[in-house]
Amino acid sequence: MKIKAIIFTISFVILFSSPCVRSEHVGSDKVKKNENRFSLGTILPLTGPYEKYGVRVLESLILAGRFFDAERESFCELHIEDSQMHPEKAREGLLRLADRDNLLAVIGPLSSDEAFASAEAAQQRGIPLITLTKNEEVTQGGAYCFSGVPSAQNQLRHLAYYVLDELGKSRIAILFPNVPSGLDAAQFFRSEIKKQGGKVTHFIPYQGDDTDFSKEIAALVGKKNDLDHYGSDARTMTHRIGFDALFIPDTALRVSQIVSQLSFYNVRGFQLLGNSNWHDPDILVKHRDLLTGAIFVDGYLSYGINKETEAFTDHFYTVYGREPDALGAYAYDAMTLILDKIHKKDASISREQLKAELAEVKAYPGVSGSITMTPQRIMDSEPLLIMLMNGERVRITEP
Repeated sequence: MKIKAIIFTISFVILFSSPCVRSEHVGSDKVKKNENRFSLGTILPLTGPYEKYGVRVLESLILAGRFFDAERESFCELHIEDSQMHPEKAREGLLRLADRDNLLAVIGPLSSDEAFASAEAAQQRGIPLITLTKNEEVTQGGAYCFSGVPSAQNQLRHLAYYVLDELGKSRIAILFPNVPSGLDAAQFFRSEIKKQGGKVTHFIPYQGDDTDFSKEIAALVGKKNDLDHYGSDARTMTHRIGFDALFIPDTALRVSQIVSQLSFYNVRGFQLLGNSNWHDPDILVKHRDLLTGAIFVDGYLSYGINKETEAFTDHFYTVYGREPDALGAYAYDAMTLILDKIHKKDASISREQLKAELAEVKAYPGVSGSITMTPQRIMDSEPLLIMLMNGERVRITEP
């Protein structure tokens, strides 16, 4: 596709300069209809080991901004800074973008460390920044700092309610990777389970790079020794588990490894739960036999949310030949939301005015659902409970 070729070119050119995407590339006469020209910026890892994530987000931003659409009626440039996922490069990129005349807002970067560095610079320069990190503390950097990723805490709070009140499962075990994101999710879910009247029966960490979980599984089923200690008998032992549901806030790949070993050791009879880290369609399909019946929570599903979601998924697949992921959807919503606020002012809006407009967003019809900006300046949407059925992701319709 033409856009894919252009993105490849941008990724190549970025090795030597900071490129700019503009609607003039399509030779449209439509841009003359709006003499108020403006620009936006983005900070993404477009070279290095995290390049694929940056390119995927860039694809969504270009689609949302309609930068190569001959029918668009306004003129906007998108200035791109390559962070390589390094905080200092992200900060320097933000400063360069902030120095550009008529540049009204910046989207990105992706990691927490980059976002904190960029948020500080954005606050100093007075330019709205919508980060794409799950770390909710980033917005504490100041009134110009926003998050385009729905609140993970709100999602986990909703999952806790559903498990306790709708499923009636009150005894919850938590098995989690001992890394900052895993520990944060595990601790928050534990607090919510207790707050809502449930009981946390197990709270077991494992190392983030572990592949053998026999010790942790032994702890889950109340065995003092590593299950390998029991030899071949461990595979046929009957376990009286003391929990109704098991929450694992890790990637789909790691969860599939853990569940495979739980099955190997004949540990069954509980509801498997997860967070948004699970949302990897390819892995979920590959390990569908292990994960059928499991439930996880996220802020995006590429179908079945609203008409905006369906249209976005169809258009994205037509252009790029793949299903959009959650991060791409959040980036798309961030771009369209900014453009909506700018176009309503016919582009004659200051950075300070745009900041104020973004802070007041309520029920914006995004592709990830109805978006409302929280008091913490997080673009939040309704949490989605998703059940896995033979590799298919099925949204749970709640009463």
